[in-house]
Amino acid sequence: MTNRCSHSWSKRENQSSRINCYVSGSTNQMILSTTIAIIGSSIPMGYGMGVLNSPQAIIRIWIQEAMTKKFGIIMSNRQNLMMWSTVISIFLIGCALGGLKGGTLADKVGRRRAFLINYFICMTSCGMFTLCIVFHAVQILLTSQLLFGISAGISSVLVPVYLSEIETDSFRGMAVIHAFGISLGMFISEICGMDILLGSAKLWPCLLCIPGLMTLISLLLYPYLQESPVFIAFTQEDTVQRKHLLINNQNDKNLEKECLLSTESINTYQSEPEKYSIYMLFKERSLHKPIFLTIVLYMNTVFSGINAIVAFGNLIFTSAGLNQQESQIASICATGLRCIMGVVAILLVKKCRRRPVILCAFGGCIVSLAMLMSSLCYHSTVATYMAILSCVLYFISYATGIGALACAISVELLPKNPKPYVMSLATGLYWLCNILVGTTFPLIQNTLGVFSLLFFIFYCIVSATILYFHLPETFNKFSVTENKNDVPDMIDKSSYLPIAN
Repeated sequence: MTNRCSHSWSKRENQSSRINCYVSGSTNQMILSTTIAIIGSSIPMGYGMGVLNSPQAIIRIWIQEAMTKKFGIIMSNRQNLMMWSTVISIFLIGCALGGLKGGTLADKVGRRRAFLINYFICMTSCGMFTLCIVFHAVQILLTSQLLFGISAGISSVLVPVYLSEIETDSFRGMAVIHAFGISLGMFISEICGMDILLGSAKLWPCLLCIPGLMTLISLLLYPYLQESPVFIAFTQEDTVQRKHLLINNQNDKNLEKECLLSTESINTYQSEPEKYSIYMLFKERSLHKPIFLTIVLYMNTVFSGINAIVAFGNLIFTSAGLNQQESQIASICATGLRCIMGVVAILLVKKCRRRPVILCAFGGCIVSLAMLMSSLCYHSTVATYMAILSCVLYFISYATGIGALACAISVELLPKNPKPYVMSLATGLYWLCNILVGTTFPLIQNTLGVFSLLFFIFYCIVSATILYFHLPETFNKFSVTENKNDVPDMIDKSSYLPIAN
């Protein structure tokens, strides 16, 4: 028994000493890898989520003409609307499929190769967008939307996991940059979708191909995209290959002290199975609470009312006396505000604790939704400006807390090995809930009017209560200054060892 224990301890020391020698690459290399991931995955994902809003009427006319020319079918307005709903829904279905399989793909082929596969899927879908115009085929448009959705779903899992694995101790929470990339992509899509740019009847196919250009840029920079040190350390047994994890700049002594892998990774890996699956996640009792909190965090981004704010936005702009073009500009400004607050969120994640930020964000969302509901009940100039103010407050609260921290907190809650699979599960449910809200909210809005906001207010209150009592603080939980009492109670505290300085 003593021999077995000593052998196990020496083996553990061997593994720990090998992994502890891994230190981060230069800051420039980390920034470059992050930029490549954001340009090729996060921005195209956000772009795809918002690109079809502006040219909706033009594409619906093209669908009508294509069905008449290809099949001789003259569609009614209701049939045309159903076909358009199919075009939107199939993108979300693809996102759900890609999200559920994204973690498995990242673990099977590695983060770097998963990015490469994702780039090719995105470029293929953009190429098919041009073919649908040439052949006047709606079925090609649907196929390209499905592929584009799969690419976006993979990105929604792959990017947060990857950023959390290449981040340094000096900047924890890099997954928040993924949320900023999504907002930036939506902002770019709304600008490019303007009638005076690419939102015209002749140029809308070019509008749908812009993500392919972003992906091409990342593909050209792909040789500079580093593999995740976590993936290499836990899958490669050849120490010669592991030497690539050492820093390039040996003269910078400070970089040598900045360990890229937390010691939590070492002990978690030793105590967990090498391979996970969705089914195995629910067999591990220690993972039940992190899984639940991760799902709640992702559901918050859907059920906190962002769809309602966007839906009521057009009504608010119309009541303010804006015409169609002015309403489009106002919508672009609102998305630009989300991008600005995304930058603020990056700064907050670096300096602030997670719990106060996200709970304050929920407070802001609840107040702004209540203000919006009250102001929409009255028809006056003051009520209109109050509605606009409530929308601004909501975007600030959502972009700095609920939308930005969902990824950042989730990757900090989860151990390294099951992280891709839990993120896949949460992401898949996120996209399925998007389908649910997108299909049911218009009906609820038509039935209840402004009082449909009560559902989102109630959800925000319930979710904030759950997070207040159950969400642990994850800010700098692996740093040397972390108190053991602050370590989340669902993970073994003994696995957090000081990182040498």
